[in-house]
Amino acid sequence: MMTYVNIFNTLSQYAPEEVANEDKKQEHFYDGLSDELQDKLSTTKFEDFNDLVNVVIRAEHKMKTLEAKNKHPAPT
Repeated sequence: MMTYVNIFNTLSQYAPEEVANEDKKQEHFYDGLSDELQDKLSTTKFEDFNDLVNVVIRAEHKMKTLEAKNKHPAPT
């Protein structure tokens, strides 16, 4: 995820009108997320861009943790 954040921030320097305000910046960042992340976060309101990034990082981490757990279920 941090790679996407870094690339987004770098590219946004070349299109400042596309990220001219907080709502546009969040919208463009959100549109670049996977469908699965978008679905999980679709009902969440973010305070600002940094809040969005932090929530996405936590959500992705949780998804990967659950994925790994499902691949290797605990013995019953």
